[in-house]
Amino acid sequence: MDFLTGVQAAEILGITPRRVQQLCKNGQLKGAQRVGKIWNIPRTSVYAEKNHKKSHKRTVRVKPLPIGISDYRRACTEYYYVDKTLLIRDFLDSRHQVSLITRPHSFGKSLNMDMLKVFFEKTEEDTSPYFRNRLIWTCGEQYTSFQGKYPVIYITLKDVIHSSWEAAFGHIRSVIAAEYHRHNELENRDFMAPAEHRKYQETASEKATDREIADSLKYLSTLLERYHGKRVIIIIDEYDTPILNGRKYGFESKITDLLRSMFSAAFKDNRSLEYGFITGIYNGPCSTVFQGLSNLKTSTILEDRYGEYFGLTKSETVRMLEYYGCPDNIDEVREWYGGYRFGDTRIYNPWSVMNYIEEGCFARPYQKTEGDSDTPWNVFADPSAKTHETLCSLLRGETRTVYVDQSVSCADYPGTPVDSTLGSMLFAGRLKVTRIYPQTDGGYICDVSIPNKELLSIFSRELLRKTTIETVRQYGTHIRQAIFLEDYKRLKDLLEQYIRDAVKEAEDKGESLYNILTLGCYAIVTDSYRIFTDRKAGTADFNLALVPLTAYLPGFIYRIREAASPGSDLRKLAAEAVDEIDTAGYYSEEMNEAAAGSIIETGAAYCKGVSELISLT
Repeated sequence: MDFLTGVQAAEILGITPRRVQQLCKNGQLKGAQRVGKIWNIPRTSVYAEKNHKKSHKRTVRVKPLPIGISDYRRACTEYYYVDKTLLIRDFLDSRHQVSLITRPHSFGKSLNMDMLKVFFEKTEEDTSPYFRNRLIWTCGEQYTSFQGKYPVIYITLKDVIHSSWEAAFGHIRSVIAAEYHRHNELENRDFMAPAEHRKYQETASEKATDREIADSLKYLSTLLERYHGKRVIIIIDEYDTPILNGRKYGFESKITDLLRSMFSAAFKDNRSLEYGFITGIYNGPCSTVFQGLSNLKTSTILEDRYGEYFGLTKSETVRMLEYYGCPDNIDEVREWYGGYRFGDTRIYNPWSVMNYIEEGCFARPYQKTEGDSDTPWNVFADPSAKTHETLCSLLRGETRTVYVDQSVSCADYPGTPVDSTLGSMLFAGRLKVTRIYPQTDGGYICDVSIPNKELLSIFSRELLRKTTIETVRQYGTHIRQAIFLEDYKRLKDLLEQYIRDAVKEAEDKGESLYNILTLGCYAIVTDSYRIFTDRKAGTADFNLALVPLTAYLPGFIYRIREAASPGSDLRKLAAEAVDEIDTAGYYSEEMNEAAAGSIIETGAAYCKGVSELISLT
C-alpha cells in the first residue's frame, strides 16, 4: 500500500499538517497508522477525503452561512436561515408593552430584532413574502394580520464604542439623526407646525442638544403616529454597549443619565407607543437605566420566555450539520459549542457552530475576547484565595453556587465579589447555569460551570494572558510548543524547571506553591491534559497529575513535599516522594484509562525557595 506523510497529505487536501493530524486521530483518514512521531496515511484515503470535500461543496453546500449577518431580508433569502419567526407569535400572545431581552454576544439578538422590524413595519414595499414560507405564516390570521401595520423606530447602539463622552454622545446623536432621515415621509411640512419642523430638522441635522436627544425618540414617535394614524413600535438593540464602554473610560454616569432620560421619555407614559423592544447582554449591571419603567417585562437566560429563539437548539444544530454534509459531527459540536441553557432550553452557540462548519469542521475556539470589556477577565490577574479556589474548581469541570440578583447594579451587588464576577460571566455567555433556585427576594441561587471545551480553552488562554504569576507567563508558550512538536524530553525538562521556578516565586510572593502550580497548569496544558490535584487539609504536601487527553502523550505524576526544616535533606525527601507514588499507585487508574504513552513519576521536595526533583519513567 502506498503511504503519505502528514505534510504530503496536507498539500493534497489544502489544509494544515495540524489539521491532518486531527483527521488521523479522529479516524477520518481510514487506515492511518502512527509510527513513532509520524503518521503513515494511505494515499487512497487522502484522495477519498479530497473527493468527498469536492462533492460536499458541489452538491450539499447550497447556501452560505450567515456569519455576521443581522439583516433579516438577506439572511432569509440569500443564506442558510434558521427560522426563529415563532418569536413573533409568542410575543403577540403576551403583548407586553415593553420587553427587555438579554442574551450573550453572537446569539442572534440583532437578527431577531431586525426580523421584528421587517415584520411589523409599514412600508411602501410589501414585505410579507419574507414571511410567507416561514413558521409564523402557518399560525393563522390572528398573527399575520399584524404584518406591515406599524411605523417602527429602530436604532442600534452596538457600535457606540468610544474613549470619551463627547465622541459617544456625538455617535448617539448621529444614530438618531439617521433614523429621523430614514422616515423621510416626515419631510412633508403640511402636518407640522413651523416650530415642530425646526425641531425635527435640528435633530435630523445632528444639531440637537443632550436635552433634545433625551426627548428625540418620543418626539419622533409622536410625529409618526400623527402621520400614519397608528401608534409606534420602538426597538433599541444592544442598549448596554455604550454604558459598559463608558464604565471602562470613566463616563458611565453621563451615558447612563442620557439613556435613562431617553428611555423614560420613549417607553414610560408615551401615548404614541404601541410596543417596545430592548436588547442587551445585562440587566443588573445597567439596571439604573430602567428606573421608573413599571411596564418593562424582562427576559433573561434564567427564564423560559423566548428561550429557544436566541442561539441554536439541538434539533436546529443537527439539521444544519446535515445540510452541510457533516451529521456525524454532532457529538464534537456538542462538546465544543453546546452546553448553554436558556430557561429550560438547551442551546448551542450559533457563531461558533457556523464558524466550525465554515472552517471544515475544525474544532477550536471561535469566540473573540479582544476588547471584551463586559466580561471581567481581570479576575485572573491577581486572584484572592477564594477566587483562586473558585477558578480551579471551574477549570476542573465542577460547578459553583452563586447568588444572582438581576435587579441591581454591580455597585450595589448584595453578594460577594466572586458572586458578582461569576454572575457577570454567566450573563455574558462565559459560564452556563446547570440548576436554578428562585429566591423569595427576587434573586436566584444558581449552580454554574464552564459550558464546553471552547470556553475551557478561552478560560485557560485568558488566565495565561492575565496572570501575574511570572513562571506561568515565562514557561506557558514553551510548554505548549513542546506538546505540539511532540518533543517529550523537552516537555519533561520544561515542566520540572517550571516547578523549580514556581517554588522560588511562591517564596518571593508569600503565596502557596499549590495555588501557583495548579492555576498555572490550568492555564498552560488544559488543552492537552486533564489535571488532578490531591491536597489534604492542614498540610503543604500535595499530588499533581497531568493525565493526557490523547493516548500517545506521556502522563506526569508529581508528589510534592515540603521539608519540615531548612536543614532537611531535600534529595532524600524527593526520593521518598517517588517511592510513595509507586507504593500508593497515585492516579494509575486514570493513566491506564487514558492509555498514556509513558508515565513520568517525579518526587519533589522544597523548602524556602530551594527545591530538589527526582524523576522516574
